Amino acid sequence: LRHSGSGMTGREVSRAAGLTHSSANGSLARLEWAGLVRRRAAGRAYLFTLNERHWLWRKGLLPLLESEIAFGRRVRDSLTKELANSILAGALFGSTVRGEDSIKSDLDVCLVVGNDEAKKTVSDLVGRLSERFSEEFGLRLAPMIFTVREFSSGYRKRNEFFRDVVKEGEVFAGKSLQEVVSGQANETR
Repeated sequence: LRHSGSGMTGREVSRAAGLTHSSANGSLARLEWAGLVRRRAAGRAYLFTLNERHWLWRKGLLPLLESEIAFGRRVRDSLTKELANSILAGALFGSTVRGEDSIKSDLDVCLVVGNDEAKKTVSDLVGRLSERFSEEFGLRLAPMIFTVREFSSGYRKRNEFFRDVVKEGEVFAGKSLQEVVSGQANETR
């Protein structure tokens, strides 16, 4: 509702939130009762808008949403800071990138390194980093570490996992995964 401009119908809200129509309407009714949402007739439907002047929105919900956005940036920045000098490519993938994550989701991380020695070094580094991420962010890292040859080979063999990671992966450090599979990654890290 925050960015909807003139408002959204209950059906639009239910689609955007991934809820059934009746669940969305029930939630909207409670939010309207609390004064956080306004409802107005628009033909046969009702349009809902956010009451951005409400104290709870300004002092509670908006700061929480902004913190959630900052949280994601902080996680990415931490991964970049800790791993950029040790890897050729690093990308997030999976449910988090697709926006399908839940409280039980882990953070899927694809890391590409130059050789087996670098793979061992990065594996040790990620082990230590995983503990910190669990404590600091409440996140479980799910790292997948490959050498350039392993990653490129899996991609060339049309393995669905590698294809999906190249397609959906969001780079946080180094080369893009497309550059890795096209031979543009230097194997020195």
